[in-house]
This record gives sequence, structure tokens and C-alpha cells, in this order.
Amino acid sequence: MCRAVRVVTIGEVGYLEASKYFSVPGGTLERYVKDTSHSPEELVNVHVERRTVLPSELENELLEYCITMDQRYYAWTETSGHRTHGFAVGN
Repeated sequence: MCRAVRVVTIGEVGYLEASKYFSVPGGTLERYVKDTSHSPEELVNVHVERRTVLPSELENELLEYCITMDQRYYAWTETSGHRTHGFAVGN
């Protein structure tokens, strides 16, 4: 991301070309380029603290279940993820 910000800032390429070449989101790249109060490294290395939704023991149990199902060759699809989420929220 830092290299993408640099090449756009110095005018070598535009947002779209840089986002495709470096495989970074175009909107994020544009926002980082427009923020002149911070260096690209400061913008990219921001640590975002995220609150967990599930209690840690339930999260670990869900992880173990997913690993077990993967080892038993059950396909993991988007809909099975929704079912698991619904199960976790319901309990």
C-alpha cells in the first residue's frame, strides 16, 4: 500500500492503475493519498482494536468445530457460514 501511495503521489500512475497493479482498494488508496498530514507508513500501520462478538471459549469451540468439519472433508460455503453464525447468535 505504501508503494501504491508513493507512485500516485509523485504522479507516475493514477489511482485506478495503482490499485489494480498493487492489488489494493482504490477508495482506500485515494483516501491515503489525500491525507497529507501523515506519511504513508503511518497511515498503513494503524492498529485497529476490534471488540470480539463471541466469548473466547465459544469462539475456540467454533474454531475447533470448523477445523473438525474441514478435516472430515465437509465443504465450507458461504451459506454454511451463515448457518453457523445463526447458531452462534441463537445460543
